[in-house]
Amino acid sequence: MESLRFKFKWLDNQGNEAGILSKKGSFDGKTLVLDDIQLPAACLTTVESRGKRFVIATVDREGHTHQAVFSITSGSADGLRAELGLCRSRAWAEAHREELAAAGRAHEFRNAICPHCQAVIDLTSMPRTPQVYCPFCKTIGTLDSPQGPIKAEAQYRLCDTCGMYSKPRKFTIFYFYFLFVMYGFYQQETWRCPACMRGEAWKNNGVSRRNRPHNLPDFNSLKVRHSTYGHSKRRNSF
Repeated sequence: MESLRFKFKWLDNQGNEAGILSKKGSFDGKTLVLDDIQLPAACLTTVESRGKRFVIATVDREGHTHQAVFSITSGSADGLRAELGLCRSRAWAEAHREELAAAGRAHEFRNAICPHCQAVIDLTSMPRTPQVYCPFCKTIGTLDSPQGPIKAEAQYRLCDTCGMYSKPRKFTIFYFYFLFVMYGFYQQETWRCPACMRGEAWKNNGVSRRNRPHNLPDFNSLKVRHSTYGHSKRRNSF
């Protein structure tokens, strides 16, 4: 594959970007390069991502776990996520097949291709089912569907809040506070299903009403319009 190039910034323990300038990164299908660090993709035990943020983990020869957290500032985060999943899944499946073959059990090996991300899913020792869970794109896919990949399946994932399968989306939580000597606002992004977000919305509405002084107009009169992508547009003010 053609080398995928991108720019990124490391994230600190609070999730904030460290430094001013972005660093260079690349992935050639085998090795992930982050600045001056080279990581074989097959050795990445964990790759978790949300939007443009990534958490990766690997284990060295001494058995010590090393983690890295970074955010893509330029380039395709979706492309990097997909290519890492493809490379890791193929390497792990092939390694398991060779391990079984060395033990004279090659006939036990069984795999499937994820209909959504094309990663190789190792199904050895698992019962045969019409659907499979892909640990690389976190979706459930129907195998051998006459209509091909079912696009609606790719929207279902585990909600971070309730842990149930739903259609979690990105929401922006906005707090406005007014104290005797100061006032301000706090904004937070979260991924959760609409059912969990509904309860948070009611709670925020109650908090904003309790913290609002009587001589100010209703907070809803600000007509702050939020989108699911974290942007907001203030149409009129006090």
